[in-house]
Amino acid sequence: MRFLGLAFAAGSPFGAGCAEQAVGAREYQVHPLLVTQWEMILRDRMPETFEKAKVVGDDSERTIAALHQKIGQLTVELDWLKSKCSQ
Repeated sequence: MRFLGLAFAAGSPFGAGCAEQAVGAREYQVHPLLVTQWEMILRDRMPETFEKAKVVGDDSERTIAALHQKIGQLTVELDWLKSKCSQ
């Protein structure tokens, strides 16, 4: 069985009839029931996906700020070590 990933699942139309699902399933060589299951999973998890993206965005800003602070600290330490080594 081939792994097609969520790119195929996301491209499947919500609310499509059985005929459209069968055509898509035939095109990608997967069982039509698998397409239906992907659509159900996407419908159930779509809100969670976007809610988590907001949380990750807030957390990533804190992480970036901490990394900038660490870069500044390491730059100061490196400059101090360079000055001590050149003496």
